[in-house]
Amino acid sequence: MDENEMKGLLQRLEKHYGEPVMPLHRFCDAITLWMNCIEKNNTDPELSKAGYQGGRYYKFLSQIEMDIRKSNLLGRLLYGKERFRTEMCPIHKGHWHGDAMFFNRCPHNCDGTGWLRARPEDGGYTGGLKISLLREVRGEQQIKDPKTHKWRKLRSDDEPE
Repeated sequence: MDENEMKGLLQRLEKHYGEPVMPLHRFCDAITLWMNCIEKNNTDPELSKAGYQGGRYYKFLSQIEMDIRKSNLLGRLLYGKERFRTEMCPIHKGHWHGDAMFFNRCPHNCDGTGWLRARPEDGGYTGGLKISLLREVRGEQQIKDPKTHKWRKLRSDDEPE
């Protein structure tokens, strides 16, 4: 599909929704740029004389941005297209648990989030992060498969994920 076709499709989607349609990375970049401008307007001596927007909170924006970037909830909602989870996991009780997210699947399918999936087809969003564990047992290299969560002998064709 060429650039003109893509523009036409985006225009049709924007007309349908009555609002701009763009890739998520463009939206995220815009929020980051906004945060940077708020910070600069409050720290640059030439710009901060007038007392710009954000004077009460600009010092916290870098922490907020970090929290946004590492948020599994935002990843599930925006990239994973999940519904908001409202039912607490009976084991993890609303708290993140890395072992249940990456290595030992929770029997209640909270995916380590502490919250049960709203729809059975949702779940397991980790932002594309896959972790493989290696171990050696009696001289044999083993790898823990991120899909099955079972240990097996490491083969020469295994690639790190």
